[in-house]
Amino acid sequence: MNQLIQKLLLLVLPTVFMTTGCDLHLLPETYQGQGERAAIVTVEIGSLNAELLDPEVDSLEIQILDVLAHREASDEWLILNEAPMALTITHNENSTIELSEVPLPVGEYDSIMLIIAQARADGEGGWTQIQLSTDDIEIQDPVLIDADGKLTLSFDMENTLEGTYSEGLIMNPQVLVQTN
Repeated sequence: MNQLIQKLLLLVLPTVFMTTGCDLHLLPETYQGQGERAAIVTVEIGSLNAELLDPEVDSLEIQILDVLAHREASDEWLILNEAPMALTITHNENSTIELSEVPLPVGEYDSIMLIIAQARADGEGGWTQIQLSTDDIEIQDPVLIDADGKLTLSFDMENTLEGTYSEGLIMNPQVLVQTN
């Protein structure tokens, strides 16, 4: 009976992938060093303009699941983080955390994507969830990786949050990309 099930799965699974349009080669992966010249990139996530947070907000926490970089030349997404991470932004204090240090093939990347699990704000009434306008942020600014260095992704707090702590906050993430 087990052999029959295995044979059926071998016949059915390829059909499912073909009919659903699932391109397995496009799924994100970590860079494996396939003979290409690579640079060691430190990936940082931070904030700008924290002083512009709603005065009722003492701190803001953003749970980041994944950070991905897209190589147009090979049409592949590379994973830039090793594990989910939380960025905490305190009112009037910009912050930056090191997410990972990864090898990346030298070349141009046409898109960076952040995937957010949740965001919440702390204020006088305690922690409250922030409504996300989207949980995946694709930044379509070309990034050239040509040597070891940093890739910094910064949430611009001037344009990221709408509303107030007491009436409810909506996060429409605006992220700036910088390399050096």
